[in-house]
Amino acid sequence: MKYDCERCIKTGEYKKRVCFLKHKEIELNVPDVTESSVREKSELISWERKKCTKEDVIKILLEVHKLLPNKLVHDVMRFPLMRMGLKHNEVCPMGLFDYDSNFYIELETAASKYHVLPYEGAYLDQPQDIIEAFTVIRAAEARYYNYQSSLIKQKSSESPNSSKSKRR
Repeated sequence: MKYDCERCIKTGEYKKRVCFLKHKEIELNVPDVTESSVREKSELISWERKKCTKEDVIKILLEVHKLLPNKLVHDVMRFPLMRMGLKHNEVCPMGLFDYDSNFYIELETAASKYHVLPYEGAYLDQPQDIIEAFTVIRAAEARYYNYQSSLIKQKSSESPNSSKSKRR
């Protein structure tokens, strides 16, 4: 798993990321979340430096999502951030979740990995909140993989054309 807190802390990976589990407030370059800061509904063009808490980052991500609904929150969190002299940090999503969200994500991950449901019985015997949480998690995961797949297809379709033009 890319965002495993134990591994991250052991290896020191958290020093290269913005980790709200390790820090309560971090100075970040954050996007200006006004209509005028968006170019053609595709990218953010205006940034400002400010100290942010976890709640501030969540609020900014929600505002960016309103302005750029086709941009995944995961990619917004990976925009270049400058912190402690390092470039290209990313906000680690694990620190943004609350206890309940982490619980449901870990439960769904384990259920998928081991092919078992959390409670005894069939699918319809599971509590409604777990079924709803799993549905949301899987939908978000599918959207992320579809988005990544479309980026790969876009890059691969551009690459043969660009290599042909270079040969001529």
